[in-house]
Amino acid sequence: MGSTPGASKTFQPRQSGLSSITVTLFAFAFIGRDFAYHQPCVYLIMADKLSKHSENAPGPWYVDTSCALCRLCLEEAPNLLNYNRDETAVHFFKQPETPGEIAAAKRAMDVCPTLAIGNDG
Repeated sequence: MGSTPGASKTFQPRQSGLSSITVTLFAFAFIGRDFAYHQPCVYLIMADKLSKHSENAPGPWYVDTSCALCRLCLEEAPNLLNYNRDETAVHFFKQPETPGEIAAAKRAMDVCPTLAIGNDG
Protein backbone atom coordinates (compact mmCIF):
# COMPACT_ATOMS: atom_id res chain seq x y z
CA MET A 1 0.00 0.00 0.00
CA GLY A 2 2.97 2.34 0.56
CA SER A 3 2.32 5.97 1.46
CA THR A 4 0.09 6.92 -1.44
CA PRO A 5 -2.74 9.15 -0.17
CA GLY A 6 -6.12 7.71 -1.01
CA ALA A 7 -4.82 4.14 -1.38
CA SER A 8 -7.07 1.50 0.18
CA LYS A 9 -6.45 -2.01 1.44
CA THR A 10 -8.70 -4.61 3.05
CA PHE A 11 -7.40 -6.41 6.14
CA GLN A 12 -8.73 -9.73 7.38
CA PRO A 13 -9.08 -10.02 11.18
CA ARG A 14 -6.92 -12.49 13.09
CA GLN A 15 -9.81 -13.50 15.36
CA SER A 16 -12.64 -15.53 13.95
CA GLY A 17 -16.09 -13.97 14.05
CA LEU A 18 -14.86 -10.46 13.24
CA SER A 19 -15.51 -8.82 9.89
CA SER A 20 -12.78 -7.52 7.65
CA ILE A 21 -12.06 -3.80 7.43
CA THR A 22 -11.00 -1.56 4.61
CA VAL A 23 -8.65 1.25 5.49
CA THR A 24 -7.67 4.28 3.45
CA LEU A 25 -4.43 6.19 3.84
CA PHE A 26 -4.85 9.95 4.08
CA ALA A 27 -1.82 12.02 5.03
CA PHE A 28 -0.16 9.11 6.82
CA ALA A 29 -3.28 8.03 8.73
CA PHE A 30 -5.39 4.95 8.22
CA ILE A 31 -9.11 5.62 8.35
CA GLY A 32 -11.21 2.56 8.99
CA ARG A 33 -13.54 0.88 11.44
CA ASP A 34 -12.66 -0.45 14.88
CA PHE A 35 -12.93 -4.26 15.03
CA ALA A 36 -14.69 -4.44 18.39
CA TYR A 37 -17.16 -1.58 18.18
CA HIS A 38 -17.46 -1.08 14.40
CA GLN A 39 -16.97 2.65 14.89
CA PRO A 40 -14.93 4.88 12.55
CA CYS A 41 -11.40 5.37 13.81
CA VAL A 42 -8.05 6.76 12.65
CA TYR A 43 -4.73 4.91 13.00
CA LEU A 44 -1.79 7.33 12.83
CA ILE A 45 1.37 6.15 11.14
CA MET A 46 4.65 7.88 11.78
CA ALA A 47 8.26 7.35 12.72
CA ASP A 48 8.82 5.93 16.20
CA LYS A 49 10.72 8.37 18.38
CA LEU A 50 11.51 5.54 20.81
CA SER A 51 13.37 3.70 18.02
CA LYS A 52 15.65 6.50 16.81
CA HIS A 53 19.03 5.51 15.36
CA SER A 54 21.73 6.48 17.84
CA GLU A 55 23.77 8.19 15.12
CA ASN A 56 21.16 10.92 14.47
CA ALA A 57 22.41 14.43 15.24
CA PRO A 58 20.75 15.82 18.39
CA GLY A 59 17.57 17.68 17.56
CA PRO A 60 13.98 17.19 16.43
CA TRP A 61 14.64 15.44 13.09
CA TYR A 62 15.54 11.73 13.16
CA VAL A 63 15.44 8.41 11.30
CA ASP A 64 14.13 5.39 13.20
CA THR A 65 15.10 1.73 12.96
CA SER A 66 12.43 0.93 10.33
CA CYS A 67 14.64 2.46 7.60
CA ALA A 68 14.87 0.05 4.66
CA LEU A 69 17.86 1.78 3.03
CA CYS A 70 15.97 2.59 -0.17
CA ARG A 71 18.09 5.76 -0.61
CA LEU A 72 15.12 7.93 -1.67
CA CYS A 73 15.66 10.33 1.24
CA LEU A 74 19.35 10.73 0.33
CA GLU A 75 18.31 12.11 -3.06
CA GLU A 76 16.11 14.74 -1.38
CA ALA A 77 18.42 15.80 1.45
CA PRO A 78 22.03 14.74 0.78
CA ASN A 79 23.30 17.68 2.85
CA LEU A 80 21.45 16.37 5.95
CA LEU A 81 21.29 12.58 5.68
CA ASN A 82 24.02 9.96 5.40
CA TYR A 83 24.57 6.21 5.84
CA ASN A 84 25.31 4.94 9.33
CA ARG A 85 28.66 3.31 10.13
CA ASP A 86 27.72 -0.20 8.98
CA GLU A 87 25.68 1.07 5.99
CA THR A 88 22.47 -0.63 7.11
CA ALA A 89 20.42 2.54 7.54
CA VAL A 90 20.41 6.31 7.15
CA HIS A 91 20.60 9.00 9.84
CA PHE A 92 20.58 12.79 10.14
CA PHE A 93 24.22 13.79 10.45
CA LYS A 94 23.10 17.44 10.61
CA GLN A 95 19.84 19.02 11.75
CA PRO A 96 18.15 21.31 9.20
CA GLU A 97 18.58 25.00 10.02
CA THR A 98 17.77 27.09 6.96
CA PRO A 99 14.39 27.22 5.19
CA GLY A 100 15.95 25.29 2.27
CA GLU A 101 17.26 22.57 4.57
CA ILE A 102 13.92 22.29 6.37
CA ALA A 103 12.16 21.95 3.01
CA ALA A 104 14.64 19.23 1.98
CA ALA A 105 14.04 17.35 5.26
CA LYS A 106 10.28 17.54 4.69
CA ARG A 107 10.70 16.19 1.14
CA ALA A 108 12.83 13.34 2.50
CA MET A 109 10.10 12.56 5.04
CA ASP A 110 7.44 12.62 2.31
CA VAL A 111 9.26 10.14 0.04
CA CYS A 112 10.19 7.66 2.78
CA PRO A 113 8.28 4.42 1.99
CA THR A 114 8.70 3.04 5.53
CA LEU A 115 7.81 6.33 7.27
CA ALA A 116 11.10 6.09 9.16
CA ILE A 117 11.79 9.85 9.19
CA GLY A 118 10.36 11.83 12.07
CA ASN A 119 10.27 15.35 13.41
CA ASP A 120 9.50 16.02 17.07
CA GLY A 121 9.71 19.80 16.59
